[in-house]
Parts: sequence; structure tokens; C-alpha cells
Amino acid sequence: MINEREAELDRRFREAVRAASAGPRRAATEPVRTGSPYTGVTCLELFDAQAASRHLDLAARRLTAAGRGYYSIGSSGHEGNVVLAAALRATDPALLHYRSGAFFVHRCRQVPGLDPIRDVLLGVVAAAADPISGGRHKVFGSHPASVIPQTSTIASHLPRAVGLGFALDRATRLGLRGEWPSDAVVLCTFGDASANHSTAAGAINAAIHTAYQQVPMPVLFVCEDNGIGISVPTPGDWIEQAYGSRPGLRYFTADGADPLEALAVSAEAARWVRENRRPAFLRLRTVRLLGHAGSDVESAYRRSTDITAELTRDPVAATARLLVTAGVATAEQILQRYDSIAAQVTETAARVSDEPKLTTTAEVIATLAPAHPRAVREDALRVEPLAAIDGPVSAGDSGFGAAGRSGSAYERTRRVEPIAATEGPTPADDNSFGAAGRSGSVHERTRSVEPTAATDDPIPADDNEFSAAGRPGSPQETSIKEGRNSFGERVVRAGGSVAAAGSSAAPVGGSAAGIQDMGARSNSAAAEESSDVSGRTAAASGGGGSSTANGSARQADSPGRGAMTLAQSVNHTLAALLERDGDLLVFGEDVGRKGGVYGVTKGLQKTFGRRRVFDTLLDEQSVLGTALGAGLAGFVPIPEIQYLAYVHNALDQIRGEAATLQFFSAGRYRNPMVVRIAGYAYQKGFGGHFHNDDSIAALRDIPGVVVASPARADDAAAMLRICVSAARIDGRVCVYLEPIALYHTRDLYESGDDGWLAPASADPVDIGRARIYGDGTDLTIVTFANGVRMSLRAARRLAERGIAARVLDLRWLSPLPLDDLLDQARATGRVLIADETRRSGGVSESVCAALLDGGFTGPIARVTSVDSFVPLGPATAAVLLDEQTIEAAAEKLAGVPTARHDERTDVRF
Repeated sequence: MINEREAELDRRFREAVRAASAGPRRAATEPVRTGSPYTGVTCLELFDAQAASRHLDLAARRLTAAGRGYYSIGSSGHEGNVVLAAALRATDPALLHYRSGAFFVHRCRQVPGLDPIRDVLLGVVAAAADPISGGRHKVFGSHPASVIPQTSTIASHLPRAVGLGFALDRATRLGLRGEWPSDAVVLCTFGDASANHSTAAGAINAAIHTAYQQVPMPVLFVCEDNGIGISVPTPGDWIEQAYGSRPGLRYFTADGADPLEALAVSAEAARWVRENRRPAFLRLRTVRLLGHAGSDVESAYRRSTDITAELTRDPVAATARLLVTAGVATAEQILQRYDSIAAQVTETAARVSDEPKLTTTAEVIATLAPAHPRAVREDALRVEPLAAIDGPVSAGDSGFGAAGRSGSAYERTRRVEPIAATEGPTPADDNSFGAAGRSGSVHERTRSVEPTAATDDPIPADDNEFSAAGRPGSPQETSIKEGRNSFGERVVRAGGSVAAAGSSAAPVGGSAAGIQDMGARSNSAAAEESSDVSGRTAAASGGGGSSTANGSARQADSPGRGAMTLAQSVNHTLAALLERDGDLLVFGEDVGRKGGVYGVTKGLQKTFGRRRVFDTLLDEQSVLGTALGAGLAGFVPIPEIQYLAYVHNALDQIRGEAATLQFFSAGRYRNPMVVRIAGYAYQKGFGGHFHNDDSIAALRDIPGVVVASPARADDAAAMLRICVSAARIDGRVCVYLEPIALYHTRDLYESGDDGWLAPASADPVDIGRARIYGDGTDLTIVTFANGVRMSLRAARRLAERGIAARVLDLRWLSPLPLDDLLDQARATGRVLIADETRRSGGVSESVCAALLDGGFTGPIARVTSVDSFVPLGPATAAVLLDEQTIEAAAEKLAGVPTARHDERTDVRF
């Protein structure tokens, strides 16, 4: 059953074919026109793909009307995009507009074994057998056909396309073999309305900016211009005015209703990009037939004359007329072919409509965030460089699970030798930072960003503030002295710093039990060792070897034996990982020459070269888009977002792109990345809101995304290592929040005590495991980031008044360490949550909910920052959580009777 609009389209198609003047008969193997490079066979193949796309649209509408289909945004009028599949190779990665049915059919038919008609219809009916999404969404995607699935977020895929164009060349230069050839062209298609989106404008600008610096950028942008965005018209010449004369962007235009012109222009555009490795823009003029989607009533906002006029530019009819007038086929042969394709689509639709759907929560979320913690830990503990993998890794090989990773990034992981330094040093950036913390420095967003060089020239040595921390290969030698801290705990002094025995960390508050990774201590040696859940132990001095899961001794890969600040630890760990593994890229605004506005990446570009550590332009969408593309190309990207407030400019690149790709591709494509973000408040004498943002709610509610928040140097190293390995092994998207105010903090209790310093741990910390400080029995203070140091200081003062508090550092804000949280809450029966984020939407809300959901019956209180932006100067004290507030709330809570049995005495929010 078809509606009036669909019937009119079909009638006009048949009339156009029958009205075509038949030309002299010619063999299908001959050119369709004298001198044309295209044969009748080529044009028949294009017509078949176009007709299949048209009938898929009609079938989707019928299925939806019958309640058996769930998606009806069609490609009718855009079937001219079939020429792009003919102009490009099946090995050219494609990120497609949602009206790309004809392209998809023709591309898949170039790959043996694929059935695009069935695959599309499986998506329409949300069948679990859908080979790309597994019934989670109707998308155009195919791993064998190099079609990377996209959802309908407007223009959100353009930054990824730019990142992939960049990464293809970078992989070749670094010797990382990916799944696409080194001369591949990235195809990125979108509509005329999308071309106006800031994401599209920024991505295209980034492509031009990159190519301007002689960095290869082989991306073919194709705007399928149908002149309307849902109901809003696009001026007829706007796309050409906006993009037709941009320096550095080669411009092409073609009529999608003229198959030979569109073929020739598309082929020329693809050839130009492939040969020049520079971006080009093709405007493919199209029409939109049958409205925006199945439920759209065009007559409500368009004149009937305009709707009717577009029927005369039907691209399927245009190709049919070409075949008839060229003498390749008669009108009746074309109509028979068209009807035969319709019958095939109808039969397939009937077969797939009863295919099983996803029915359980476990089935739906199976591809959301795969977790293979044993394999992740093994990778994090690995000392040797990545080994070559010539085929898929089976589930039995490394515990990767039943998915087996066939066709995944595991196949693309190759050993990459370290990049040798070349000659021709670049003058050093003489701007260095001291340990005092950035006070008085200027971090405006207006700054000079150095070009990213196409060569790999090293930067000569300069004064690196992290050199004393022990660069890879040259660990700092320290003298070790034992002593006792003010609580009577045995400590070791390494190079003048104090570390509590029982960890590679420093200070403790509240009791002699010391600091502990979550996991029970089994004997009296607990005061001299700390243990995590795997049973591995670490000597209190923080140096030497440790035991792996199989019991063999392991020498850490140049572990940081000297006590470090958090910033130094991150720097040291990045360097160690870059040295070990060639698949890592570190980049962002001011990351390279300057070494970051806080010096955290200082010296990395000098050591590892500009191909692996580099600056980007000032655009967070492009930074994350580069990471998205690099992840597809086989890298483990580590982008930096300069400040937490800035990530909101580009959050859809995490929410709509990174977090969804593995989910909507059933794990066939992945976005491995570790996004480093300098965040939180408490900077002394600097900042205001945009440099002291304390809101992470928008990050924590993204399904599958890991949010890490280290507070100390040892955890910073351990958590960064596990995040990198989780990205590599499981394709996880990890957000790594670095507390700015703790970057260069050295002291805990008193000036000069060096109590916040710790060695950079070479051992990983499992995702979702907390850390406990002390074994106080009166209450548990649950906190994270800056709150850890504040809570430890408050706990020390509470101890002087006879209140014994333990401090639980959550470390992981998503997923929360639920088991550890409940265990430590029950250990004291009282919980105070010290949350430096805002009261509404802050972390404490989730912690409260987790405690109640887990059956905790004791009293709960929380202290937070105010629901306010962070002001400048002393006014910050009026809105941010402070030690005195934590201390006062803890003292009050300690006086509340604890719950007995199943009765909750008091719950405070």
C-alpha cells in the first residue's frame, strides 16, 4: 500500500522512462556516449543501486505504517550520490549523510559477500541480526565496506572525518599499519543545512588550516544540496557563496540529476584529493522527494508547485532515461528491471520483519562498554613494546571475550619503533614554569599557536621542570631514610619527601593503618605494605619490582622512584608510555612547544618529536575530532582539553560520536581515547569561572564513558596507565580529570612537609576501585580530587578532638566504586560526602543514591560547593567547599547515633 505522494512519484518515473527517445542499440560494454569513459554496464549498475535505494525507502515506509519498522528517513531524490561510490574505492573510508542509500548499496556490492538490501532492512526493523548495529539503530554502516556508521546528530561526523584524514598519513609516517591504504581518501557527506552548522564550519576550517601547513589532509567533503533543511529553505547559491572560493579548499560542483556529469566531476574530485592529499569540496545538487521523513507533511510548509517541480529532477528517472536514449536498454527493459528490484526488496522485507529483536538489557548494552579487566591489566603491566599482531586476537588468547575483536582495532595494532630524532632543531620555547603554580601567568584563549610541522624535527633541550623527577631511562637516585610521622606511622624519606609505609604514597590522617588500595589486608605486615584486590604488593619505598598476575618478577619500565608532584607524575607517565608504545599520540592546544599552560607536557615534543606530540588549532571540536579519527586509524590518542569549561564547546564529540560508535556498530568500530582535562577550582589568585569550572555532570551521565579523577601523584600515574590500556584493549572512551590546584602542590599539613608528593607508580589501578586513607571507626568521609587533601587535613584536626575518620578517595567518578563505597560506609556506619562540585547535579547526589540503593542504613550528610559559577578573586571562598565546612559537618555527624540492624537513624541531604 502506497500513499498518494509515493504513487505520484512512481507514476512520473514510469512516464519519464516511456517518454524517453530510444537511441540506436549498443552493447552494454560500449561507452554510453561517444568519447565517454563510462560504459553501459557501469550505468546499469548505478541504476540498479539507485532503484534499490528507492524501493528500500518505500519498503521502510510500508513497514513503519504496519508497525513493523522503526525508521523512515529516506534517500529519495539523493540517489545521485551513487556516483560517489563509483568514483571512490571500496577501501576509502566513508562517513555518510543519512540520505546515502544509493551510495551504500553500490559500495557494498563492490565487496563480495555483502547483501545491502537485507542489511538495510534489518536495520529498519531493528533486528538483532543487523550486521552493523545489532538492532540498536538504523544506520548506514559496514565494516567490510569501510562505511563508518553515523547517527543523525547534525554535522557531528565532520570533525572525525578530518581527524581520520590526518591520521591516515600520520600512521603511514609512523609505521603504524591501519586497515586502510596509505593513499586512501576520506569521504564525508552531509546536507546543505548541516553545512551551516558551526561543527561543519569548524571542521572544514580545521582541514584547510592543517593542509595550509603542508600536513596531508585527504578529505573529500560532499554537500548534498537539496535546498531545504526540514522546512527551512537554503538560498540557491548559498553553498557556492560560502565554500566556492575559499583559499585552500578545491571546489567542485555537479548536478546529481545528470549522471554522466556527476560521474565525471566526482571522479575528478576524488582523483584530485588522492593525488594532492589536500581537502576538496563537492557540491552535489539534489532534490528531496517524499519529504523529510515518513511522517513529514510537506504541504504544510511548501508550495505544491515547488513540490511538483522537483519530481522532474528525479535522479533515478534521469539514469533510466540515459540508458534508454543511449540504446543500452529499452524502456520496457528498464521498467522490468525496476519492478524486479522492487519485488526483491518486498520479498526481503517480508522475510526480515519477523527477525528477533533485542529484548533484554544485557543484549542492548553488550556493546556499550566492553570490559576485559584481566587483559587491560596485563597490557598496563606490559614492559615490552607492542608486538605485531597479524590477525584477529581470539577470546582465548588474551581474555578479550567472545567478540574476539575480529575486524577490530586489535588487528591494526602493530609494533612501532621509536621515532629517531632528525637534524634541524627548532628554537626552544623559553617559557618555563616553576613549581609555584601558575600564579600571575596569563592563560587567555587568545594566543599564538605554532604551526604543526610536517617534519619530525626535534626541539632542543631547554630547562625542563620535570627533569628532576626522573625522565625515562634516567630515574632519579634518592637516599632512603626511615622515620615516624606525627601519628606514629613508620615512613620513609626519599630525596627529602615523606612517604607513608604501606604505599608508594605519602601521608595519612587518622590512624596507623595508613593508606590502602581497596582490598582486605591479611596480616600484621599491613603497616608495611599496601595491597590491592589483585593481591600485588608494592614496597613502601615505591621502587623495585612487583609481582604480575602470574607471579613472575617484573621490573617497572623506568618507574619514577623520586617523589613527584601530580603534574610531574602525569608528565613522567606520558613519557614512559610514549617511549614504550608507538601507537600513542599526545596533542592539544599548547601541548607541544609550550608543554601545556601548566607545563604538564613539557619536554615531550622535544623527546618524541612533532609527529607524536603536537599542537592543534584552538578548537575543542577539532581536538576531539582528531582523536576520533586517530582512534579509527589504529592509534590510542591522548588529546588534552585545556580547561574543563572548554570541553562543553565540543561535548557532542564525546557524547554523540565517541560514546556511540562502538554501541551503534556492535563493536566493529571503536573510539579508543584518553581525554586529559585540566579541571576543578581552587587556583590561587587566578581564573574565574572559565579556568575554575567545577561541573562534571555532563560527562558523568554519558553511557560507557570512564571518568577518572586522580588526586595524588601515584594514583595519577597508575590511573593514566589503566586508562590507556582500557582504551587500547576495550576501545574505551576515558575522560581523565586533572585537578589544576593540585598540579604543583607539594605539602599536605605544613609548609615544607612535602606530604603530597609520591613516586609515579608503574602499577595500574583497576577501573572502579577506590582508595582508603586510615581506618578510623567514627565516620567515613567520601571524596575525590581536591577534596581528598582537604579531607585529610580536616581528619587530622578531628583526630586531635578524638574523632577518628577514614577518608575514601573515589578516584573513579564513572563508574563509581560501588562495592568499595558500601564496604567503607558500613565500616563506620556514618558517611560524610565532601563534594567540590555543585550541589545540584554534583557527584554527591549519585553517591547518596548508591548508598541508599545498596541498603546502607546509617546517617548520611553531604557538603558541596554552591550552585554558582566560580567568581574571581577572594569571592571564590563564598561558593566553594572548604576544609572548615568539611570539619564542621564531620564533627556534627560523628555525634549522630549509628544505625542498628535495618533502622536508619538519620539521613541528611
